[in-house]
Amino acid sequence: MQANTTTPILPFRSPETADPANIDAEYDVIGAILVDPGAIARIAHKLPPEAFYVHNHRTIYQACLEVYRDGQVVDLMSACTALANDKQLDKVGGKGAIARMFDQCLTSANVDQHADLILEKYQRRVMGRVGADIQAVAKDTTQSTKEAMRVAQYAFRELLELASGSNSVLKLSDVIADNTRAIDEAQAGTAPKGIPTGFYDLDAITGGIKPGDLTILAGRPSMGKTAGLVNIAAGLAAQGCGVYISSLEMSAQQLGFRIMSADASIESGRLRSGLVGTHEWEDLGHSIGKLSGFPIWIDDNFRQTPESIAANIQRINAENGPGTISLVMVDYIQLMGDRGAGNRVAELGKISRGFKGMAKELGLSVWALSQLSRGVESRNPKRPLMSDLRESGNIEEDADTVILLYREDYYCPDTPDKGIAEWIVGKNRNGPTGTVKLLFEPTFTRFRNMAK
Repeated sequence: MQANTTTPILPFRSPETADPANIDAEYDVIGAILVDPGAIARIAHKLPPEAFYVHNHRTIYQACLEVYRDGQVVDLMSACTALANDKQLDKVGGKGAIARMFDQCLTSANVDQHADLILEKYQRRVMGRVGADIQAVAKDTTQSTKEAMRVAQYAFRELLELASGSNSVLKLSDVIADNTRAIDEAQAGTAPKGIPTGFYDLDAITGGIKPGDLTILAGRPSMGKTAGLVNIAAGLAAQGCGVYISSLEMSAQQLGFRIMSADASIESGRLRSGLVGTHEWEDLGHSIGKLSGFPIWIDDNFRQTPESIAANIQRINAENGPGTISLVMVDYIQLMGDRGAGNRVAELGKISRGFKGMAKELGLSVWALSQLSRGVESRNPKRPLMSDLRESGNIEEDADTVILLYREDYYCPDTPDKGIAEWIVGKNRNGPTGTVKLLFEPTFTRFRNMAK
């Protein structure tokens, strides 16, 4: 579309374009950071220079970012000096043009919202480019379908990183600035906290469930690994957090019965057999109504991989809104991949690295259940150790947190600790280790907090 030549266009504001862009927002953001020295700190972490559509706007904003990251105050003079030093001042219209942006800014109060508008348009431009790239590779018959899919996945990953605001390359000064802000928030009591699991003593050690973390919940058979998965999944869903369960051992129906059993306090075998007493139907009906509203997705496909799970989560997030899934739970990691592979240890290491990468890339938490080696059974006491994980690839190294489950009464029925399970936090990358005791009710596959 041709610009209306009878209407003067403000400096650097371009005529309408077919590409998604918000030129006014770009102009106003630059004016705001020139007027208010504190404005750039509010947007520098989320608004990259390439988000600006107009080249001159991008150049000016880049200069302001460099001033800010060098620890100087961003204002009209420092911005012009930085541009002049880079021999860019005349190219963007000179000091007078930048001064007009300064003069026409009435307030910096809306700089955050205007930055978001710029980002939204930038995301749409990237979306269009990625879509065109995928369409082109789909039509390119010179490439194999496998290679075309790899290229398409890479392009789609770029979109996901853009949507999540992730950036793997950070300048140390930016990291320190973010950490300083985190310290201030922690002192003020406003720092973001992990999502509670519902087990108070466990949360006190681990800080709850945090995005980007990989947690391994390990134990020998019958220690209660799946029960722990069910309890934590339901606890998070009750708080409105989306949970994705990758169930390689049980069918979705079996897992559903366990969730119903734990909530309604009715043994799951009786539920499957229909042996529900008249007096129990009221409790069961209440549980059914509550659980039906829980944001839990179950995938019982036995051919799952970290990549296929990530693709499913991306689809769920696309259909239900960004960040719908907060927690991924895998039952269990040794059932994944080719169990007949020659180097099983290496393959398990690749799988655990895949889950750690997924947690960081998608901004969620991954809990993977893991079997422990049979060596536990051949010694006394049989309390598990971190070394019992070392036959399972790099699981221990990749995990941020490792929790080992142990029930003394499984091996010694006459123990005074009957009905008590130990959750041994053997590794905690961001905090202390320690042991938490929980009540275990095998009839309902349920853990509960110990009475204080």
